[in-house]
Amino acid sequence: MKPWNKIIERIAKELHTGKLKPSDLDQELIQKTYDTLNKGVSEGYGAKYHQYNAQNSATVQRIQQNIYQFSAAKTYQQLAEYNGYLVDENGKERSFNDFKKLVLEKHPKYNKNYLQAEYQTAKASGQMAAKWEGFQRNKARYPYLKYMTVGDEHVRDDHKELHGFIAHIDDAIWDRIYPPNDWRCRCYVVQTNQEPTGEAPDLSFMKPEFSVNVGKTGTVFNEQAHPYFIIPKKDKERMKLAFESMKLRLAYGKAKYTANNGAKVYVHPFADPSDLIGNYRAAVKIANKGISSKLRPHSNIKGDKNPEFYIAKVKGDRVAPISTNLKRAISNAFDSKFGKKKGVSGQLRDLKDTFVIIDLSFYELTNKKIGDVTSQSWQRFNHYNNLNYLIFIYKDNVVKVNRSVLKKGYDAYAKEIFKIRKGD
Repeated sequence: MKPWNKIIERIAKELHTGKLKPSDLDQELIQKTYDTLNKGVSEGYGAKYHQYNAQNSATVQRIQQNIYQFSAAKTYQQLAEYNGYLVDENGKERSFNDFKKLVLEKHPKYNKNYLQAEYQTAKASGQMAAKWEGFQRNKARYPYLKYMTVGDEHVRDDHKELHGFIAHIDDAIWDRIYPPNDWRCRCYVVQTNQEPTGEAPDLSFMKPEFSVNVGKTGTVFNEQAHPYFIIPKKDKERMKLAFESMKLRLAYGKAKYTANNGAKVYVHPFADPSDLIGNYRAAVKIANKGISSKLRPHSNIKGDKNPEFYIAKVKGDRVAPISTNLKRAISNAFDSKFGKKKGVSGQLRDLKDTFVIIDLSFYELTNKKIGDVTSQSWQRFNHYNNLNYLIFIYKDNVVKVNRSVLKKGYDAYAKEIFKIRKGD
């Protein structure tokens, strides 16, 4: 407990002096809790936890976000409890030494006893999330799932009642009983083509905080039901601001992709899951061209426009038009990023320096379509002075066009863009 004790001693001092309030949270305590739980999920999930593909990237992203949010909520509850020890049962303020001693006595409840159970839940959830992906891939051949216990004397009686229960993989019951279903639950599910067993047993025993399918939702710890997430109204807004600030400082971790040329792709745990696959695939293609990038965290702080890419410490964004009218689509894409409507600026308009990735993967590029892309992007590139360069993607080909090309004239600019079909 020595590393934890050092953190808790500092927290005790800051609480006692009034420097720290529970709603301020604590970055170091959140991070240490998150690292422990993330390790558990990683061990359960397996090697693919650190590899992105169309099947797992959004789920992994949501899991990481969920356990960080849980770590923050747990941190708040700890700080709130410790804060209550500042005065004794007679209303007298405790000395720092007495306060520190009491906090050090109490904290193992959270950071040893509870954490061990939470770690096991995280590990089991990682295992079941990985299994769910496999179930989805094979459901045409094996369309049913069968609930299983480990069959020893430690199995809960209520869980024994579920042993052998079979239902279709798309049955809504798996939103409620997909394991794990309690602290240190060891139940699991196997895929089968056996026929369903009929009505499910009584599920009144199920705890709301476990009535969730981690494979479908990426939720390890249920934000709607776990008591850690019950925050007093007076602290909610301040805690939310503290959390948003801290999540932006969360490390990117290891590169999710390294190209043969050494360029890397990093993905922040709070990158936006809604467009993650498209952004990641684009980043991989760009890396194969020798350009490293990072997918940025999505912030809920007022005024943050959330451009999703970092390249060489410059923020930029990706557009992926799909309109049949490509000329208009390119025009609209630039307007959405740089325009100003009803006093609200586009994501990139107010940045000192920026770039745009134009992903043309939706199209079959004819000479006419490339001409439309050229004419529209030429106009916008010249108009927006903070735009340093454009990156065009078509299939696996990538072309980067720097602002310096504009000085050479339209024909030179068009020549660069037409390279997109051969990628050189």
